[in-house]
Amino acid sequence: MDFGRHAWLLDEWSAEFNSYLKNAISGDHEILTTWPSHLVRKANYAWDIPEFCSVKAAPLVTFRRSLAMRRLAANGARRQNVMEDFDRRSAEALSAKLAHNVTTMTVWQNFLPFLHLDKTLGGREYDVLMCRAPRHFLHETLDCAKAHYPESTTLNDFRSSSLLVEAEAAALTAARRIVTPHAQLARLYPEKTTLLAWDTTKPNRRRTGERIGFLGPTIGRRGAYVVRETMRLLGRPLIVIGKNLESENFWQGMQVEQRFFEGDWLHEIGVLLAPAITEFRPRLILEALARGTTVIATEACGLPPRDGLVLVDPYDPAALADCLQKAHV
Repeated sequence: MDFGRHAWLLDEWSAEFNSYLKNAISGDHEILTTWPSHLVRKANYAWDIPEFCSVKAAPLVTFRRSLAMRRLAANGARRQNVMEDFDRRSAEALSAKLAHNVTTMTVWQNFLPFLHLDKTLGGREYDVLMCRAPRHFLHETLDCAKAHYPESTTLNDFRSSSLLVEAEAAALTAARRIVTPHAQLARLYPEKTTLLAWDTTKPNRRRTGERIGFLGPTIGRRGAYVVRETMRLLGRPLIVIGKNLESENFWQGMQVEQRFFEGDWLHEIGVLLAPAITEFRPRLILEALARGTTVIATEACGLPPRDGLVLVDPYDPAALADCLQKAHV
């Protein structure tokens, strides 16, 4: 058997990474994925895998992960711990299926620290599909936010172990190439990062609403505190989209309408506030922009400057208020 095969270790589908795979894959590549989408199609694992590729899957771990997630709250330390544990299990299951003649790899980021610790990456060159902030960067970001808002009940609810933080950082440093659509994260390793374009559609209509919305849920990392300070400064009503995961009386004394992500969630909203401290999948921001809604966000959204998008400091309510006034709502 010839040596020098390339393996792709994949988890949940995204349009950006799927396009990258289709353009980069060639020859006798091996695909290892957490769901056999070539046999049983599921939208969130629907990778476009060429027929000439060898495909191996670890669906049992994915099935168990799906069951476990249904029993957990949408946020919180417990959910994050369980997700991290299933990343470990998936990494182990896929690693066990690697052909011995694989010398280069493209690795889903969530698997990275576990493959580093079990020596799967040793002696191999590899690229990383960066789908979220590295743990060391995320911890620094959340620690900074907690210092700004020590009263938050959520900003300090989860941290990975130092072992995983260090393992991921070491694996990223040793990677040959990092691939991501996230503009902010691309700047962490600029000398070896390939920046992908986000999958977008052109605006299909003009803004029709004149109300202000907050892209929640109400949680510290989504920028809830700076939005609250801003709206108090302006004395304006606000549509809050998503559940309240901070204190029960978080919006007390303010004119707030709660809305959920159902139906036309952007109805009457002319400006959407999305000053998140962390944001890895800006799909709803892209949807709002495509509908002609002005979005005020932070660089954490991962999008480069474009029409309709205004980027602000996540800790500056005065700047956010100024942007709102300039938006004429």
